Amino acid sequence: MWEFLLRGSYPITVWLFLALIGMALGRLSLHRSATAWGFVLAGSVLLVAAHLVALVPVSDRLLQAAVFDISPHSGAMVELVAALGLGLLVVGVCLGASHPLRWQLLPVAALGSMPLTAYTPHVVSYFVMARPDGRLAEPQILLWSTVILLVACTLCRR
Repeated sequence: MWEFLLRGSYPITVWLFLALIGMALGRLSLHRSATAWGFVLAGSVLLVAAHLVALVPVSDRLLQAAVFDISPHSGAMVELVAALGLGLLVVGVCLGASHPLRWQLLPVAALGSMPLTAYTPHVVSYFVMARPDGRLAEPQILLWSTVILLVACTLCRR
């Protein structure tokens, strides 16, 4: 088990870094436009800086793999900084877009405020409606399930 946690596809030593930063950023005033712009600015700077640092020629292969490798899921420091930058950029843009679209995004916000509550009936309904081979009988079932969850969560939120 320790081998999987430390060296698996998603080692905890790598992704805990991003999770802890995400938890810290979640404590900020996300309703303020300045926070959204700060995320966009910081994310852009980190993303560009990581890609520039990755261009530095390194002769030591171990150092290249541990620090300068920017390929996806490499776990290198530069790749983590790039992933953090991209995450900040995307979250900043989404936060900025959510301010003027507050009422239009209310159902999505309601669904996001109760993920486990919504996820549980969604999974149960999938198993109830799935065929024995695990596929849905009709592709529209997924669409209707999503619409029902959006409506139900919006009504529960009020």
